[in-house]
Amino acid sequence: MRYGLGIDLGTTFTAVAVGHPVSAEVGRWGHTEMVSLGSRSVVTPAVVYAGPDGRLLTGEAAVRRAALAPAHAALGYKRRLGDPTPLVLGGAPFSPAALLAASLGDTVRAVTDLQGAPPETIVLSRPAVWGPYRLKQFDEVPRLAGIGEVRMVTEPVAAATHYTAVRQLPPGAVIAVYDLGGGTFDTAVLRFQAGSMEILGLPEGVEWLGGVDFDEAVVHHVDLELGGAVSDIDPQDHAGAVALARLRQECVLAKEALSFDEETVIPVFLPTVRAEIRLTRARFEDMVRPAIDSTLDALHRTLISAGVEPADLSAVLLAGGSSRIPAVARTVESALGRPTVVNAHPKHLVALGAARIAAQLLEPATPHRPTTTPPPAPPAAPHRPTTTPPPTAPHRPTATPPPTAPPPTASHRPTTTTPPSAPPTASHRATATPPAGPGVPAAVGRPAHGSADGGLAGRVPAGPLRRPAADPAPPPRDPLRPVVIAALVVAVLLLAALVAVLRG
Repeated sequence: MRYGLGIDLGTTFTAVAVGHPVSAEVGRWGHTEMVSLGSRSVVTPAVVYAGPDGRLLTGEAAVRRAALAPAHAALGYKRRLGDPTPLVLGGAPFSPAALLAASLGDTVRAVTDLQGAPPETIVLSRPAVWGPYRLKQFDEVPRLAGIGEVRMVTEPVAAATHYTAVRQLPPGAVIAVYDLGGGTFDTAVLRFQAGSMEILGLPEGVEWLGGVDFDEAVVHHVDLELGGAVSDIDPQDHAGAVALARLRQECVLAKEALSFDEETVIPVFLPTVRAEIRLTRARFEDMVRPAIDSTLDALHRTLISAGVEPADLSAVLLAGGSSRIPAVARTVESALGRPTVVNAHPKHLVALGAARIAAQLLEPATPHRPTTTPPPAPPAAPHRPTTTPPPTAPHRPTATPPPTAPPPTASHRPTTTTPPSAPPTASHRATATPPAGPGVPAAVGRPAHGSADGGLAGRVPAGPLRRPAADPAPPPRDPLRPVVIAALVVAVLLLAALVAVLRG
């Protein structure tokens, strides 16, 4: 089945969705669905592991290897895009673009294996706040991954595309997108008109703000609770590096748990300390409040550039995994006085929107759409044995044989006894004509009266002229036969006269 692919290469995870073209069964928006690339979650971690042989592993396989060899793994490398300083993994240098390409290439190959065929179109999302230099670096990622042509779309536009597909908006409706992801914050104002979206004003955002920073805030909280035990870990020590990587994973899980629970416990297993650190939602929200306030400043700047008042907004769409923090929705609604809309899985929103755009780039799969290739022409009549009768014998032109002169009688003796030239044989009767002249039979190849073409106008048509089997050609006449007959007649008369004289 034909499909397009939407990919969200995030800072902390990669989300992928497929979109099928428009058809009568799925409607004008087509059909989209997430593709699970991991065993524990639909999204896969944005982690790359460099093996001793230089081979790069991504996703969950990289996470498992990184737990034992943190120095060979990298995470958050998307934020380093454009930085000329390479990342060193296991002693080998890698550019951020190369690590993103490894993740992108593995993603496309995994989806191709699951779907049984490669995608016809690929749409890749990107932050809206990136400048020209980082965008140029990001354009190199698909080329390094070797996946061919890729369409780019900003993350707010992708999120709004999916939202307007599942919720019917009246023409002219204006929405704001608040996209708080793992590494960046983006916001944009869009107007829905005639089945398409128009970006109003200039998108804004905070480039170095996202879920990664909230994770670091939780790690810092643990470090304070332990009196600096986390800061004392030597990153070059293998045991310490493994313990620190495990602690960061526990802090991420604690942050996500606080979106649904009021408090959580973070287990700590450091080489020098074992402990459990309690963290409440209120404490966590206090830690991230300055960051959330900075996102509101960017949202207000976008509204001003678009010339849109908060009251003109139909809703504020929350996207990105960090938008599930309860304090985000409360703060936005309080500041703008407008309702917020949160997808059940905000991590999937951008990928689903990119997949819808990829599906729209495909030709509609309507059953009545004319094809570009004309149907094969029906076979010509001579090649249809069922309707063409069997061939008959070629037409043989008929010709009335020239009338033969009756045998001369005594009163019609030839005026000359000069024998004519021999007539043509039967096989040459139609192709060869003796020259005209005395003694030539008048009915054989004689030119028509008044012909000026040397005798061709009145001839029998050229070619093998065969008489029907029921009318065989008469044998050629002996030219001496009239003379002999005349001599016999004379002899008979002379004999009769002689007999009469003898009787008298």
